[in-house]
Amino acid sequence: MESFKKIDIFPQPIQFNSIEQATKKKTITGALLSLLVLLLSLSYFIYESYLYLSNQIDPIFRSQAFVRNDLINIPLNEESIAFQYLQYMIVQNQKEYPTNKTYISYVARFQFQSKADLQSVVLDIAECQSPSLQGLLCVDFSKLTNKVLSYDFSNNIASSVMIYAYRCQDVDQFKTTVPDNCASPEEIEAYISQQNYIMAFKIQQQQYNTTSKKMDLNYKNQFISVDSSQVMISEFKVQLQHTEVVQGAFVQQKTSYSSPISFTVSQYSMDYQTYSQNENSKYFSCVALDVDEQVFFTQIKYPTYPEVLAICNSTFALLMCLGYIARKLSYMLLKDQMLLMYMQNVYQGQYLSILQQNKILELSKIHHIQQDDDDIEQQQDEKPNQIFIPNINAKQSGRVLSQKGSRGDFYLETMTDRKQKDISLTESIQTEKKLTNQIETNLKINQSDIQNNNQSIYQFSTTERNQTEQQPLSSKTNTNYNFRILSLTSSPLQNKQRFTLNSQRSIKKSKTINVQFVQDQNVCQSLQSQSQISKENQLDNLKKKLNAYQSQKLTKNIHDVLFKFQLRNKIDYQKSKGLNPKTKLLVEEQINKSLDFIHLQKEILFLKKAIMVLLSKDQFAMIPLIGCSEKGIEYIYNTLDQNSPLQDEKKLNHFEELLALSFNDSQTNDSINAFLAKCQSSEYLSDIDKRILSSVI
Repeated sequence: MESFKKIDIFPQPIQFNSIEQATKKKTITGALLSLLVLLLSLSYFIYESYLYLSNQIDPIFRSQAFVRNDLINIPLNEESIAFQYLQYMIVQNQKEYPTNKTYISYVARFQFQSKADLQSVVLDIAECQSPSLQGLLCVDFSKLTNKVLSYDFSNNIASSVMIYAYRCQDVDQFKTTVPDNCASPEEIEAYISQQNYIMAFKIQQQQYNTTSKKMDLNYKNQFISVDSSQVMISEFKVQLQHTEVVQGAFVQQKTSYSSPISFTVSQYSMDYQTYSQNENSKYFSCVALDVDEQVFFTQIKYPTYPEVLAICNSTFALLMCLGYIARKLSYMLLKDQMLLMYMQNVYQGQYLSILQQNKILELSKIHHIQQDDDDIEQQQDEKPNQIFIPNINAKQSGRVLSQKGSRGDFYLETMTDRKQKDISLTESIQTEKKLTNQIETNLKINQSDIQNNNQSIYQFSTTERNQTEQQPLSSKTNTNYNFRILSLTSSPLQNKQRFTLNSQRSIKKSKTINVQFVQDQNVCQSLQSQSQISKENQLDNLKKKLNAYQSQKLTKNIHDVLFKFQLRNKIDYQKSKGLNPKTKLLVEEQINKSLDFIHLQKEILFLKKAIMVLLSKDQFAMIPLIGCSEKGIEYIYNTLDQNSPLQDEKKLNHFEELLALSFNDSQTNDSINAFLAKCQSSEYLSDIDKRILSSVI
């Protein structure tokens, strides 16, 4: 079925706009080829226009010959036929004859034949007036009412012009007079029998000149050799040509012409004496001019100016074959740019790897403080009484931490882990310091109590001894009293020993804690310094990455590196530059899907359904009312115009703030810094913040 659809010649084109409402991808190479095609087409248009205006374009010429049996008329005029007996070639030592004598006499007769009768009219012969016929004799057709040669085979109509050549003194039924200045018969015979003398005839013909757009008048020559002992009979069959001329720049008009175009000659000769006796005629040369049955029809059609434009358009279409190269390049460039766009927005890890591998982008190094689990356990064994804060391996991509406890609280393990560990270590050191201060205070209190107890014991002992000496007591009383004195006497000593021992231990522990505190404090300061440097490096790297994703210059550089022209081994070359072939195939598959109109509609419907699921009824109902106010538009315009004063951003609503953020790159950078600062200062983030941060490359 899909193969059958390919024969559909009426498909509905589906086009999407690109930058600045352009429906097609355009390239520099295509622009150069387009300019070349336009210049060549314009030059050819000027050239064809010049040829058309100067009438140098050959018209369409059609010619056909037909044999007609209906009436054919050939017009006649005083110069239709010219003749003369003249010297064909000059020969040295040839005898010259006097010019004041007449040697040959000519008779012209027009003959018309029909079914009813035969008419004959004798025509006058005079010298031709045309410069091109100088020295020749022409037939005067002024006696004819209808100056045409006619032929109609269907009605048995035919007309002809007969021209006879006589010796000056000869007469017959056609020639009845003799000139006064005739030469002698011997001179006439010698004159006729001269070598290099011929009977020359010129038949007028007209032909349309396509360059000058006029009928050109010419004469076709025919030479007949004569002999005084022979009778030369010749027949000239004149052929008629009908010419139809169609011309005009936009609206064409027809013009028709009829004129003799050529003639055929048939000759035969007979013995003069025999022919003269049989026909009772004295002429030695006879030429008959009549009509040929074959007629030529010629059509000359000049091109119109729109046809010239069509020729230019055809040339332009031929030159558009060069556009195949430009289209191929445009398609490849569009495909490459879409591949880079996907890598910049989706496969950013591969994109950054390519930038770093080709030394187009350099990121700052981040120092990580890492300890293995074995080292942590060893430190715990060595210092069981200390509060140990282990260092957790920092992950550069900021993944979401694992779920803790049944409460499902998420803890963040991002690039801010190091800062949190430093804070935890600082709190641990402060706790130890407080404990040390408390122990020292307890030691001071214990020493004071020991001294007070010693003094009390000494005073009590002295008082008792004095009382014993002054008054005797009973045996029971003395026994109890002595026991109490011994008890009192032994108790302070034991207390003193116990307090002394505890004091020594506390002092020793206090000194150990103080030493450890100083060491931990140095470590803490070192960690804080490294953490501050790492934090600055991370912020600097994020800015560089954001610039790499948005910079057109870096995009052009990486495009020139990856898609450099290669005749072969293109895949190996791109692989050497860091482009994974699997990634390329995956992206190309997504590009093909994105160009599919049905797939695109599915994605739009998917987003629409997702929004419907996330929003409540009242929230979804308020979506059409969300928009940008005039203040928001003015604020966005002022952010784009550096010379305009900025307004207070607090007056904007949430949608206007985000819309303004999409137009301003500097505000985008500030918002990124604010988000990272929030992630560093806050112990708990929202689920959306965690998802965003975990997806940062």
